[in-house]
Amino acid sequence: MSRYFERSTHMQSVQGIHHITAIASDPQRNLDFYHGLLGQRLVKKTVNFDDPG
Repeated sequence: MSRYFERSTHMQSVQGIHHITAIASDPQRNLDFYHGLLGQRLVKKTVNFDDPG
């Protein structure tokens, strides 16, 4: 067995996610997925400053 697999058996599980930034063509569908399906809360809504149009 490789050293990678030996070490990976001792990895800790993910306890949470600090933040997600998602740029989407359909913001409502994006919100429905992250908030409705995954249960994440919306902290801040902003525009894409790289393409604010």
